[in-house]
Amino acid sequence: MATKSSKLKWILSVGVIIALIGATTAYYQFNKPHRDPSQEEAKEHISANDLKQEFLANPELALGKYIDKVIAVKGSATEVSDEAIILSDAVYCVFETKTEGVVGSEIIVKGRVVSYDDLFEQVRLDFCTLQP
Repeated sequence: MATKSSKLKWILSVGVIIALIGATTAYYQFNKPHRDPSQEEAKEHISANDLKQEFLANPELALGKYIDKVIAVKGSATEVSDEAIILSDAVYCVFETKTEGVVGSEIIVKGRVVSYDDLFEQVRLDFCTLQP
């Protein structure tokens, strides 16, 4: 029969092992690199109007399909500002740096889908970059 001393040593050993595993996991989670959507490959290529139609038809299904995914969207630049471009009045693209574009030009923008604004009927993207 085991003594109280050996049981206590066993419990302390298990406790130390669990604490080391927890500390190691916390260290790696805290120090892992942050996600940079602007450096990721686009998971899907779609036109701005087709994307808008998907969200108009079934917003919940479209959000489930696209939310937090990096996609490439092709459309006509209907509005251009320093930090954003609106494609075909359907996709609002936010850029990390100052951007330039010509209203009416056909462009491709890669970005992460953030949300759908049902008031303006626009899909919102962030971390956008212009594609060649």
